[in-house]
Amino acid sequence: MVGFTSATNRLFTKVVKENELYVVPRGLQHYQLNVGTGDAVFMAMFDAQSPGLVTPTLALFATEPAMPMEVLTKTFLMGEDDVTAMKSKFAGF
Repeated sequence: MVGFTSATNRLFTKVVKENELYVVPRGLQHYQLNVGTGDAVFMAMFDAQSPGLVTPTLALFATEPAMPMEVLTKTFLMGEDDVTAMKSKFAGF
């Protein structure tokens, strides 16, 4: 299964079968999940030699300097204790 979320938070998803192709638009959050019982092969292709990588959890919870607590509490509708717990899971990355 492969999917991505659009800029308007709409989820697009599809169970991809052998020899099928699925294109994810540039810069959108996406995922792949093997929903079968056997091994799966995934091949990624990019339109640049160094396309970069942004991991959302690290981009929010492991920044240097730290993302302001108020930004995180308001973004995720969480209390400071919950945000601190999330940040501790990504410490050292």
